[in-house]
Amino acid sequence: RSAAGVQIQVTGFDNTRTAGLLTFTFFDAAGNAIAPGAIRSDATASFASYFQISGLGGVFLLTAAFPVTGNPSQVGAVQVQIANSVGTAQTARTVF
Repeated sequence: RSAAGVQIQVTGFDNTRTAGLLTFTFFDAAGNAIAPGAIRSDATASFASYFQISGLGGVFLLTAAFPVTGNPSQVGAVQVQIANSVGTAQTARTVF
């Protein structure tokens, strides 16, 4: 967390090398989803490009930065979903 936002890092492994749709859901200290709710991003092209040149198999480190309007200390937790050709994996709710 910084004065301007939050940064998320996810380390993962995708043996299909087809990761794409990312979904980030942020929660306040009381456990309520923060508006606008789930934030989706299609990173299919970025993952494909990375996996094409990576010598690490399906291992990846994803870093995503989110600016926050208001006070970033009000963001209490995040949950991330990553979808590939087989299905969707979801992280545990991670508290800041």
